[in-house]
Amino acid sequence: VSVKATASDNVGVAGVTFKLDGVNLGLEDTSSPYALTWNTTNVPNGSHTLSAVARDAAGNTATSTVSVTVSNPITYYPATYAVDTGTYQSGNVASLTADDNNYLVIKSTTSGVTRQSMTDFGFVTVAHGSRLDYSVRLKSSTSGTTVVVSAFNYSSSLWTQLSSSSLGSSEVTVSASITTSASSYISSDGKMLVRVQSSQGSTHSISDEVVKVLVTP
Repeated sequence: VSVKATASDNVGVAGVTFKLDGVNLGLEDTSSPYALTWNTTNVPNGSHTLSAVARDAAGNTATSTVSVTVSNPITYYPATYAVDTGTYQSGNVASLTADDNNYLVIKSTTSGVTRQSMTDFGFVTVAHGSRLDYSVRLKSSTSGTTVVVSAFNYSSSLWTQLSSSSLGSSEVTVSASITTSASSYISSDGKMLVRVQSSQGSTHSISDEVVKVLVTP
């Protein structure tokens, strides 16, 4: 974010220092236009105080202060998982937080003529959001496996399909977004559910990695 200030003095302005919550954001800017670039991801979301302190050659200062609100998107990783259909084989939730080639592997079980595997991932997030961006890295032991990613809508108490893909043994990243009524997919106490469901006509194993949700406040 670009932060700018204007300053004037009857003799001349020696420099302007920008402060965030009373702490210098950088070095004093000694030439007009007075500005700097502020990386807002280095501070927590919420209300902050941004100040510009102008100084003249005699050491006199004047300060202008404004309140700003930081609302950066936050990435969340699964806190829990529950295998609804299938058999858990290996991996753990911690391995899903990075692309480290460790997988949560679910082996298919029989459902009618189609073998299915399904896992629900639980997230602990903020209690609201204006946009949700989902990302799941997947692969299957069998080519032509259909994988559906869904999110739970707490307002309707129904699952909403976000994407449907056909994949095999090569890793693919499935991405999807919710930009309308996004807060309906976050419970009042800040919980979220994402479902990864696969199906095949033969026995298969589905691997999930880098399951994550980017929440824009």
